[in-house]
Amino acid sequence: MRFLAIFPSVFFASTTYAAACEMSSIKDCGNTNALVWAQSFQPALRGFLNKKKVGWLGQKQDVADVVTEVLGGVPDDVANVTEGLLRFSAVRPQSATERGSVFISTDGKIQAIGVLHFNCAKQCEKTYSLSIMVASDDAKLVKLAEAWGEEQMQLNKQSGFDDTLTVLSHLEVLVQKR
Repeated sequence: MRFLAIFPSVFFASTTYAAACEMSSIKDCGNTNALVWAQSFQPALRGFLNKKKVGWLGQKQDVADVVTEVLGGVPDDVANVTEGLLRFSAVRPQSATERGSVFISTDGKIQAIGVLHFNCAKQCEKTYSLSIMVASDDAKLVKLAEAWGEEQMQLNKQSGFDDTLTVLSHLEVLVQKR
């Protein structure tokens, strides 16, 4: 009975928290999980990305679905990477070695996305690939996404991961056509 009395307050508190996070109020997003659950995130993500299919995580699937998956696990803290640009990142649920990040301007526009994966299109590779998607051929955004990938490799090294999991072996930059 006590559970039933507490459950409504927990439910309403969590939905209120999630409702505050939207692309138009990106600074209200406390973490990547809140961002991914925001109603405005999927339309913004799909509008940013091409309808490309990729085999980064296994069978080919829509790149927006891959990005959503790698942002769906344990979130990192939101990082203010430069003036007016926030980075949201997380690990893939059940596979913390695969990770994602999304760089969003404070006015709520996606600027870049990074996905760390093992390129499983044919057979999963044993070394990391970093795929970066940017709105335009912006070297500054690419460098920020690369720095995030290198930061993840350093964290792997500090955690005692095998040498193959501490180096970015492949880099792919995809400019999204508008």
